[in-house]
Amino acid sequence: MSSTEYHHGITAIENDTKMKTPQDGTSAIPFVVGAAPVNLLDDPESAVNVPVLVTNRKDADAFIGFSYDWGRCTSDRTKFMYTLCQAVYAAFNIFSVSPVVLLNVLDPGKHKSDVGTQNLEVTNGSAKLQITGVLKAETRVHSGETLLEQGSDYVLSFDKEGYLDILLADQSVKEITVESKKIDPSLVTEEDIIGGYDQATGRNTGLECIEDVFPLFGVTPGILICPGWSSVPEVAAAMQVKSTCINGVFGCENIVDLDCTENGAKLYTQVKKVKEESAMSGTHEAVVWPMVKTGGRVFYYSSVLAALTAATDIANDDVPSLTPSNKKIAISGLVLDDLENTEVMLTLPMANMVNGYGVITALNFNGWRTWGSNTAAFPGTKDPKDRWFNCRRMMTYCKNHWILNYFDNVDNPVDLRLTQTIVENENTWYASLFANGKIAGGSITFDNGRNPVEQILDGKIIFDIRVAFFVPGEYIVGEFEYDPAILSEYFTAS
Repeated sequence: MSSTEYHHGITAIENDTKMKTPQDGTSAIPFVVGAAPVNLLDDPESAVNVPVLVTNRKDADAFIGFSYDWGRCTSDRTKFMYTLCQAVYAAFNIFSVSPVVLLNVLDPGKHKSDVGTQNLEVTNGSAKLQITGVLKAETRVHSGETLLEQGSDYVLSFDKEGYLDILLADQSVKEITVESKKIDPSLVTEEDIIGGYDQATGRNTGLECIEDVFPLFGVTPGILICPGWSSVPEVAAAMQVKSTCINGVFGCENIVDLDCTENGAKLYTQVKKVKEESAMSGTHEAVVWPMVKTGGRVFYYSSVLAALTAATDIANDDVPSLTPSNKKIAISGLVLDDLENTEVMLTLPMANMVNGYGVITALNFNGWRTWGSNTAAFPGTKDPKDRWFNCRRMMTYCKNHWILNYFDNVDNPVDLRLTQTIVENENTWYASLFANGKIAGGSITFDNGRNPVEQILDGKIIFDIRVAFFVPGEYIVGEFEYDPAILSEYFTAS
């Protein structure tokens, strides 16, 4: 036995906190677009416009980095900081749901600025550059007039706050000069978030990267969010477009933040006007107002509601038949998107008025809870499949199920075996949903009258699918009446 293996005395070992294991679901997988502190990665450029699917907080931090600096840029209140991080925190730290697909659009190659020259004191061979966002590859360290070589003369690492630690090989050095660049999220624009198809590289960017999710991971996004950025009308419009047709066949829903800045809806009475001016009226769109706070931190409501929606689905057998409205939510208040994060107080009638504009909010009624089930299409539509958020999600869910389950049948011979197999399998699925209380009923038929020979010879067959979802019981009325006869009976009996 070597001396290093011999133990005598007392010691204490500290293990990492065992976090609650995230629950997996597929019906409401969030696809989140925003910026992240990718400078913390070994290869920041590899994390630009590349979707990553993560199932836990550790992997999320490893793929995109993490920072609590996730609000607006203080230097430019029209821009945002690391909004991806608040969605990560909401999913894994608050609701413990997975997976989540993350897309960072911050490009260290173009979204960067100079740090300037910093003179740092060296203590015991170590110095700290107390600036966040610093890029290691863009950092130059001088000792006097000598340019030191990274890797041999010094090594760089980040501490828990994201500051850059510089460890020098030469312990005698007392002062160094550092020149560097840092990532600058204030340079990210709505055009970066919206993105598109880059013909030069043959790659998607921004929101267009939702097209890459199914080919890469074999899953379909259920909820599309761009925390904070979605309050920009152009971004919200692009989100609505992408939600209706993914990969040419799939759909999803999106949750957008209504502007609650100085120029937005500061009062509940201003919600209707700002929503209309922002052209937020999509059937696949849910609008939320204002922001929420929890644990001393402020979140864009979209990041919290997306995670809550996923948690609601997971608890419901991974079926989106339930509305996320009136669910208890671990927040401590509603706030505006201003420097002071001004508190918003809503009574039940006020919150109901917000709901009447087709906007979801939150209400403190014996505890904080989400409040509202209308999509952005309300009050412009009363069609239940487009008005109610859970009905809209169920319709999308059933359509995506149809495509995923019967895609393999494309190009098979059109014969009775094909049509009968599809009808039997799909009716069995609807029967199971009905038996478990997820739908009011559903059925599929193959009608010969709808499929003439001429159409079949053209390679096209049509199935008729009928389905009905349960709508939320949004208004439950109990009619009370004072009955003198009961009082008379009471005295007669005595």
